[in-house]
Amino acid sequence: MAGGLPFGAEPLRGNDPEIPQRTTAAYEKGNDMSETILENFSLCLAIDSQTGCFDVIEKETGVRWDRDPFTGSPGELRLSDLHTRQTLRLDLGRALAKTVTKRSPLAASLEFDQLTAMDGHSVNGVSARVLLELAPEAAEMRLTIEDIAFDPNRFSLSALEYPSRQFALRTHVDDGYLAIPYHQGCLVPCGRFKVPLRDDWYEWDDLSWQVAGLAWGTEGAAGEVSVYGWNALSMPWFGAVNGRSAFVAIMEPDYDLRVSFILNYNMQDDFNKQAKASPYPRIAVCSPVWASEKGKFARSRRITYRFFPGGTHVDMAKCYRAAAAKQGLIVTLKEKRKGNPEVEKLFGAPVINIDGGYPWYAEYPSFQYTWKDLKRILRDLHDNLELRRAYLCVWGGYSQLPPKSLPFHPEWGSESELREVVDLTKQYGYLYSAYHGYPANLPHAESFDPEEGTRSAQGGIGGRWGGRCSSTYLKLAQADLPRIVAITGQTADYSDIVTAGGFVECHHPRHPLTRREDRDNRIALLKYIRSLGLVTGSEVAQGYAVPHMDYAKGGMYVGLRFFLLQHIHAPLFNLVFHDCLAIYDGRVGTSRRKEYSNETLECLAYGIQPILSFNMAHYPGARRIIRETAAATTELLRETAQDELVSHEYLGGGYDVQRTSFSSGIRVTVNTDTAPFATAEGLEVPERGFVVENSKSRPRTGSIKTAISVE
Repeated sequence: MAGGLPFGAEPLRGNDPEIPQRTTAAYEKGNDMSETILENFSLCLAIDSQTGCFDVIEKETGVRWDRDPFTGSPGELRLSDLHTRQTLRLDLGRALAKTVTKRSPLAASLEFDQLTAMDGHSVNGVSARVLLELAPEAAEMRLTIEDIAFDPNRFSLSALEYPSRQFALRTHVDDGYLAIPYHQGCLVPCGRFKVPLRDDWYEWDDLSWQVAGLAWGTEGAAGEVSVYGWNALSMPWFGAVNGRSAFVAIMEPDYDLRVSFILNYNMQDDFNKQAKASPYPRIAVCSPVWASEKGKFARSRRITYRFFPGGTHVDMAKCYRAAAAKQGLIVTLKEKRKGNPEVEKLFGAPVINIDGGYPWYAEYPSFQYTWKDLKRILRDLHDNLELRRAYLCVWGGYSQLPPKSLPFHPEWGSESELREVVDLTKQYGYLYSAYHGYPANLPHAESFDPEEGTRSAQGGIGGRWGGRCSSTYLKLAQADLPRIVAITGQTADYSDIVTAGGFVECHHPRHPLTRREDRDNRIALLKYIRSLGLVTGSEVAQGYAVPHMDYAKGGMYVGLRFFLLQHIHAPLFNLVFHDCLAIYDGRVGTSRRKEYSNETLECLAYGIQPILSFNMAHYPGARRIIRETAAATTELLRETAQDELVSHEYLGGGYDVQRTSFSSGIRVTVNTDTAPFATAEGLEVPERGFVVENSKSRPRTGSIKTAISVE
């Protein structure tokens, strides 16, 4: 598996004397001759030649991970008819010919031929071929989609969902959860809560029964998410725990990729149209969806399942970290700091976003201020609010809307006055950056250019934010950024939108792109910015960009589309990349609904640094929040910035108390409930509070306290 999971490495062998070492015969369903068996020391894989489905038994625990519990379907091929423009959905399980060929004791190929449409008619020349393999000495299975064949004069490929609903958890039957790296990461339990959710538990239950969460303004319990982007996964994997067994599924390549999910749902909406009850059980499951490359299959796709007896979401994340290291994605902050000492100034430094109306407006008097105003604020942050570390990010000061910027706006002051501000940040040990938004294509900007927009297959262009084709990003940065650095002397840079956008195909005849080329263009921009000696970051933390950035905003959750995927948090991204990227959280701030939020506590536990945002009119009200948040977070986050995050768990049977530990030995316990919590070893964690334990010093304790005072 080139560049991916070390297939066949690290043997996992049963060593529990209480569990007998089982053989193939113990797992065959009555010695069913229709099954082809692949087996190693840890796993037994049974392939059903009649349906094309498969089951896996993890031997050490005896847990059986089963096939699709809805219709017994291996997967679904989606083709677009070039003549009717309709989507043809082909169930692989209804193929008229299925062939299983055992290539070795550990490998078998599976072919689906003469696929049939849902109405029963056969579609000539459409087939799919898959290879299944077990690792020689590890609890690991690899599935490779080797080929999809169809008539390119009649069809284009839309996507293949395969394997579909494989290894599903049964709601309120199995004891376990899904782990999904939706942005920072989430858990979706399939069992009943041992301790009820504190906040709006009924929303969790209600949204599990419907696909459209209209009552709550969100999507419900079924959908598809892209890998990378906004409302998306930050890494190409997912996993599940079922009792004593767990697995992680790692997908590659990481472009042309989506994940379908069902979150404790039985697809009742599909049967409402027929006035029937769903015959399906409620399940929790994820399935890979392999998108085409401009209507073609283009290349093989692969998903590797690694099983863990007694495993958790931490084991999943660490397994992916090993795979990411093989791909060159694990580049630590220690290494980045050696290349650019300015990176150290990020550690423990909150981002101070000062809004000047940009990038929405260049001329908006109520937002505008001057460089002298900024200098006064800077001194107040340092002298009176006592911020020892900070990253000033200024949203304003330009005359042109993005993606253009220069010249600086004359009403803000002279370039020499701006240079004085940047020099003062350096004197204080702070970082300074201004905003750049190269992917923007704003209709009200002079730079609006439909010819530079990402062109869809139907000929339309993308929207305002992220709608400009990535083939333009590098030339736009080269046009202004060197001059900006020369004027200001800044040593850091912020590029908005770049990593917040998912990979897209462009069909413009002058700058066509595949998703892979789109990714390459985004990376090329980040590499160029770093080549100027700048501390580099963008809007959302994404695994593919980690080697090319020093920090990322949007490190918790961005977008509100999928409520159930952002309710029970887990630091899956930081368990993989904490020591590689300074991560910032936009949910900790000074605007409404964000002041003194519980995410401040999770920042401490996960090792995420706060973002504090304001405009000049509201700076007086932001001062206390900035001072208190920085005082609570700066020292710990500075101490742990270069550490690997090594563990995470929920305590007490519920989801109010979390504990993490870092590679330096620092342990953080946070409690988001409004009642104190005592751990099993007797540690007292205050209500809405935290305890930081370090072998080198006494525990540090703090809490968020808010009150209503009536005089």
